[in-house]
Amino acid sequence: MSEKYNGWTNYETWLIGMDLDGNYDRSVYYRVQDMIIDLRAEHGDNARALVGNLTDQLEAIYDERDHGCSVFTDLITASLSRVNWRELAESQLED
Repeated sequence: MSEKYNGWTNYETWLIGMDLDGNYDRSVYYRVQDMIIDLRAEHGDNARALVGNLTDQLEAIYDERDHGCSVFTDLITASLSRVNWRELAESQLED
């Protein structure tokens, strides 16, 4: 079992959480907030639907970025595979 990082599943999840909270790129924060508004309009308070849809959309944000082809791309891809997207979605919906 791996250790938690600052209360999150791991370092990778914490780091993406920092980004989603606008600590690195405010445009990501606003984009996620717009997604949450749209999802709540579509699904109301159905927590399972909200978390499932937001999880998919958060993964898509990071998948769509062009990282090029290099060893760094491989490292980024490996790191993103460790992110607990569900935990992030649940956290975003709590706010």
